[in-house]
Amino acid sequence: MSGVDLRDPAVLAWNEREQHADYGGWWFFAFPLEATAYPYPYFVRGDDVDFSLRHDFAIVHANGVASWQDDFAHKHGPQSQYLDTRSHLLHILHGYRGGRLLAAMVSLRLFLTANLAGHYELAAAAVMAIGDVLHGPAFFRAEADLAGPRRRLQAMVGAEKMRPMDTALLRDADGTGLHETRWRNRWRHLTLNGHLIPQVFFHRRPARFDKGFVLPLRGTFRRRRVFVHEEFSGTGMVLEHSKRRFFANLWRFSCNTGALVLRFGRLSRQYREAYPELTGDAYWRTQFAMPTSLVATSASSAATALPDAATATQISSPLAHAA
Repeated sequence: MSGVDLRDPAVLAWNEREQHADYGGWWFFAFPLEATAYPYPYFVRGDDVDFSLRHDFAIVHANGVASWQDDFAHKHGPQSQYLDTRSHLLHILHGYRGGRLLAAMVSLRLFLTANLAGHYELAAAAVMAIGDVLHGPAFFRAEADLAGPRRRLQAMVGAEKMRPMDTALLRDADGTGLHETRWRNRWRHLTLNGHLIPQVFFHRRPARFDKGFVLPLRGTFRRRRVFVHEEFSGTGMVLEHSKRRFFANLWRFSCNTGALVLRFGRLSRQYREAYPELTGDAYWRTQFAMPTSLVATSASSAATALPDAATATQISSPLAHAA
């Protein structure tokens, strides 16, 4: 939550209202170990969401307790885009929410926003994630440490990596005014945010934006170059408009997402059937080379099939137990 002034008594009282929550991040919640099963090997994004959804915790909020960490927008890049896309699709394939249509819509949202904004490497990372999900549970058995995907991502990433930036470049760039008329908004949508317009009609001056998850589409429209800057670290990156990369990403996305929609039923069954194994005690002890003779007394709950699991109470707290 942001944009609220808790010095105001009325706002403070409003902030105490109960809100439903079905998820708690690893870094900021506590739970009883005796009532829990092992998480699915997402590594590293999405396992805490799966863990919370599986156990159907009755979450208790503790206002006034805070946790400070880096802004996720500042840390966002192709690797986190890959992990986000993959985990969202797995939550659907595991049966927690939605189905075939939601999987297609989530894929489209994560891909298209990045591709239209000129974040071609973010978009390519989303396409790569969809392709990996199509391999089924065998992929997660073979790539539990993410070594293979990380090598492919490192080979793919070039421009969209924050590096020390000369602030002199920013002096010649336009500011971040985002006002647009209704006509411009429609023209932007009809031309795929300028990707159907010849570059001869583009602005020669670059635009400048602060680092975020994805650049605002209206700010990148008809821009040959965009500077992305992070003031506190002095780093940045330069994004350049490319019709070739846009349509190459779009083609690969269409192929992967089409396959996902067509094979959704079979994939979902495969992921559900493999879930008890990949959340079982034996699997995780193999990953950490731990002897099976040390199996905990709660191990029997680790192989619980979807979607049934133990119910416990979760309290938002900086005290986190690493299961």
